[in-house]
Amino acid sequence: MERGALRIYLGVGPRVGKVPRRREVMAWALCIVGLPLLTALLVNLNRHLNLSSALLLNLALVLVIAAIGGVRPGVFASVAASLLTNWYLTPPVHAWTITDPDNIVALGVFVSVALGVSTMVVVSEANAVRRALLQAVSHDLRTPLASIKASVTGLMAADVGFSVEDRRDLLATIDTSADRLDRLIGNLLDMSRLQSGVTTAKLAPTAMEEVVAAALGGLAISTGRVVVEVSERLPLVLTDSALLERSVANLVSNALAWSEDDVRIEAGEVSKHVELRVIDHGPGIPEDLRARMFEPFQRLGDRSNDAGAGLGLAIARGFVELTGGKIALADTPGGGCTFTITAPIAKPSP
Repeated sequence: MERGALRIYLGVGPRVGKVPRRREVMAWALCIVGLPLLTALLVNLNRHLNLSSALLLNLALVLVIAAIGGVRPGVFASVAASLLTNWYLTPPVHAWTITDPDNIVALGVFVSVALGVSTMVVVSEANAVRRALLQAVSHDLRTPLASIKASVTGLMAADVGFSVEDRRDLLATIDTSADRLDRLIGNLLDMSRLQSGVTTAKLAPTAMEEVVAAALGGLAISTGRVVVEVSERLPLVLTDSALLERSVANLVSNALAWSEDDVRIEAGEVSKHVELRVIDHGPGIPEDLRARMFEPFQRLGDRSNDAGAGLGLAIARGFVELTGGKIALADTPGGGCTFTITAPIAKPSP
């Protein structure tokens, strides 16, 4: 995707509003385990319950599955539940035919309601993403644009005499704000690629110290507070160097934004993996917020002007997982956060 044609798929497209993977897995588990168990229970209670009661119980379970997992598990659950009900509970049993027209109507309404709820779940997820995107755009685009506009207007004013130092400060403000806009647009594009599923990893043996050097070299912000201790003797890792580089850059940017002290980058071999650690001494992240920190548009308030729209950590995790690695968060002794990227060691060529 070229930067000249900005296309953001966070508000539209097939993957917008996609239910988080953990919820979808839970929904599929309920489909596989819950539907057969409920059907077996209803078969045993068949003498005491009519078909309408059985459909209502199935509908309750399907609605739970749809609410948790969205369209795909919801559609599967509604069809599977209707087929199970038809085969085991609808006269004549153990046949796909339905003799009573009322039962046909009941099954049709059952499937329609389940599909409707599944769709509503996805629409709700999409609306949440749209709201988050609008909040990010309204704040994180307007702020640097306002700074650029004010600085340019001042420089163009014919009736104002600026000293050389004042002009330098205004130009520096424009440069910093433009860099901030560039980072935000880059993050939006990266998140768009992740959401739309078009990003693929090209794995190859890679030197971790080269990834770190490229990540720091590509940052638009000062890296003077970054201390690097990554040995050239570490084994090569199997990864996509470009994706891993972007992930490291986002972690370092996040650490610099929230910590006034030095940020350390360390790496070491652990078993059959190499662990890269980005260590800061900032305010840290409370335990109850850590599960959300890798989701898009999450950040701890607005205490840092450099924190961005809250996309960096989500992109870092997405890119690392695409390469087959893992990313984890832990406390830094004495305060702060330590983000650890784990990458598999590349097998030596035969």
